[in-house]
Formats: sequence, structure tokens, C-alpha cells
Amino acid sequence: MIVVNLIRTKQTMMETSRLELITNMHIKSPKDSYLAFAAAIENQMAGNRQKAIQIIEGLISYDPDYSQAYYRLGKMYENSKKLKKAISTYHIGKKIAFKMKDEKSIGEITEALMLLDAE
Repeated sequence: MIVVNLIRTKQTMMETSRLELITNMHIKSPKDSYLAFAAAIENQMAGNRQKAIQIIEGLISYDPDYSQAYYRLGKMYENSKKLKKAISTYHIGKKIAFKMKDEKSIGEITEALMLLDAE
């Protein structure tokens, strides 16, 4: 009986997707910026672009210094053909990235703006 339960538990764990796991953790800790960022990325990868945008926008509203979120949100806007929103988000994010001394985000956002001829 114990072996059967272990097999069922393992099958259930395998069936639970990464998206579900991260979403559940994010629901339990909605103000955890890292979990929100991870949930947004997982939703984006699963094709849930609007949900991903909603999560990142929420993240920025309660943690406006999370500079990585601006690059990701800008890319989501680009992929949704919302270029004005993308450019605006990048510019705000670049200011935040400089404030936070986040060299990686500065580089990513600068490159994104250059590719859009919006620097």
C-alpha cells in the first residue's frame, strides 16, 4: 500500500507543472517580487501573455525598484505590438536600473531601445 501511494504521489508531482507550482507559491506570497517575476515568466512561456503582463505590472506597482521587471514588461509590450508602451517602460526602467546600479538591466534596456531607434 505504501509503495502504491508513493507511486501515485510521484505521478501527481510530475503532472503538476512548473507553472502551477510557481503560481501556487505566488498566491501564497503575493508580495514576493522574485516569485511574481518567476510567475510572469512562466505565464509568458505558457502563452498567457496578458496574465504575464498583469503580474509584472502588479510587481512594479508594489516594488517599483525591481529593475528587471521593466525590461521583461517592455519585451512583452513589444511582442504585443504596443511599441509606445514598450519604449516608455524601457525609459522608466533604465532610470530605475541606474538608480539600483543594475548593470545587466541597464545593458538589456539600452540594447532594446537601440533596436527600436528610441534611445
